[in-house]
Amino acid sequence: MSQKQLLVIIIGLILLNIVTLMVYVIKPFSLYNDHEIVASVGKKDITREKWLAELQSRYGKEILEELVDAEVIQQTAKRHNVSISAKDVEREYLFTKLTYSTKGISGSKSEEEWKQQIRTNIQLEEILTKDVTIPQSVLQHYYETNKQRFAIPQSYRISHIVTASKEEADQVIQELREGSAFDVLAMEKSLDEFSANAGGDLGYLTEESGQKAENYLDEVKLMKEHTWSQPITVTDGYAVIYLHEKVEEHQYSFSDVKKQIHRTLALEQMQMPVTGKIFWDESDVKWQYREDGK
Repeated sequence: MSQKQLLVIIIGLILLNIVTLMVYVIKPFSLYNDHEIVASVGKKDITREKWLAELQSRYGKEILEELVDAEVIQQTAKRHNVSISAKDVEREYLFTKLTYSTKGISGSKSEEEWKQQIRTNIQLEEILTKDVTIPQSVLQHYYETNKQRFAIPQSYRISHIVTASKEEADQVIQELREGSAFDVLAMEKSLDEFSANAGGDLGYLTEESGQKAENYLDEVKLMKEHTWSQPITVTDGYAVIYLHEKVEEHQYSFSDVKKQIHRTLALEQMQMPVTGKIFWDESDVKWQYREDGK
């Protein structure tokens, strides 16, 4: 899956977050009086009706189209007998989370929601490219010349808290032992403002990562998942790191990724947008939505 296609997944997940808001917030609210006051600014009241109308005007059309597109892809895949293996989804999910790993993205959806979005994207690619013929030799050559793209490096997802002194780092460890959450402490105490805003999350550390110079890699190799380190000397003082997950190094074989390569090369040849909209007519999509939200 290309960088552009990964970005499409991210955008889709953001839109689905808004869907969640509308399902779990707007639907229950429909049981209440539309004129109920949800906030006040001085003597000016904001009603539930105004709030929900604003949500729908901003996001309603995009969310509806996203839901329609997903359902169209599911039905079209079924009509064309397109099935996606769990192994294909797992592989794409692993690459996706290693690429987009911070809480600002990966924490916004559950693992199952990520996988469902990935499955839908693969289904669409398979539908669009199923009739494209590419010689086996071309597929094999692409694999051999791009082998690194199908390799997973040894990776460690970590968070850290940076303090000015060892005493402060020791205090962090004491609070962790007493039950404080690592991400909360990172937001409160870490000198690294960028990662502190994400609960200290640095994503996945590998041999090529910049944090290698900070001795993090040597430390996490000896750690168990879901544990924190003792204070480590870093450029800005001391750091306490937390290991969320270890991902073992792995090289996918040609047979593992043959279909993926076929989709990639076929889409390049076709030079067409990767969207389910071209199947809307054959899926008999009927629109009840109006721009005014009624």
